[in-house]
Amino acid sequence: MATSLITQPVSFRNVIVIAATLGVAGVPFTNTRAIEACAEKPVKVAATGAEAAVVDAKKIAAKFRDRGYVIQPLANGDSSSPTLCTIAVEPGIDCVLMLGIENAKQAKVGFDLVVKDDIGRTVASDTRLLNRACVAFGSARGGDYTVSVQPVAAGQKSHICWSLLLATRSYLVQANEDAQKVAAKFQARGYEFRTLGKGDNQQLAGSFSLDLPKATDCVIIVGVDQFLPGADLVVHDADGRVVGKDSRTLKRAAVEFSTATAGRFKVTVETSKQAPLGAYVVLAGIQPIGPMNKGGTRSP
Repeated sequence: MATSLITQPVSFRNVIVIAATLGVAGVPFTNTRAIEACAEKPVKVAATGAEAAVVDAKKIAAKFRDRGYVIQPLANGDSSSPTLCTIAVEPGIDCVLMLGIENAKQAKVGFDLVVKDDIGRTVASDTRLLNRACVAFGSARGGDYTVSVQPVAAGQKSHICWSLLLATRSYLVQANEDAQKVAAKFQARGYEFRTLGKGDNQQLAGSFSLDLPKATDCVIIVGVDQFLPGADLVVHDADGRVVGKDSRTLKRAAVEFSTATAGRFKVTVETSKQAPLGAYVVLAGIQPIGPMNKGGTRSP
């Protein structure tokens, strides 16, 4: 019992003192002097099952934290019975659920991780045996989601602990990252960028205005998150003529054009009516038209 309360390496003497304080029979205080010679020898205390499950879940969480997700604990349990919990998700949020399992590779129990929306539809699931589980889903409208953790035994049943973590971030974070990957190539050529607009496929067509000076190179980039298969991008000049368009499925879209005269340009983004929930970000990059330098940039 005493070892489950100790998480750091401790001396044998410290273990005895703690055990005696807890009233463990057969551990007299008078023995502490006799074992002082052992105090410099650390004793590694094994983590409890619950602690091991948390460590396993955090291994998955590390890569999502690096991508801008906020990580928080959601629930803990064991293989003795199924567990249900409910999470309230705000609109426009990407969610990832990560299930860590005690001694995942050696355990004889796996777990089914299933997420359902407020009308009972399964939006994400992962069935794993002898391993951790992870599911991702997006919520453009928001709502209450039910998460179930169901043990699945293989061979002999074991008492295995698990820990469930929740990672969340805005759709727009990933969509912006997607657009910035393309923008970086143009920035190296001297383009300056700003965010022109953002939206999701709840609004099937987004329209944005852009005032440009004459003699300017321009690029419009649409980045999408992982839940939006793509976007159709069309750019019109002040007279309504199409100066560029790009239709992409499962990829970001980009349009390049140059202006002969100053004017207001219209940028339209359309997403598929059959697309899953998702978001996009529109970036506009410009640079003055001038003589081409050796490095591939133009001089004003």
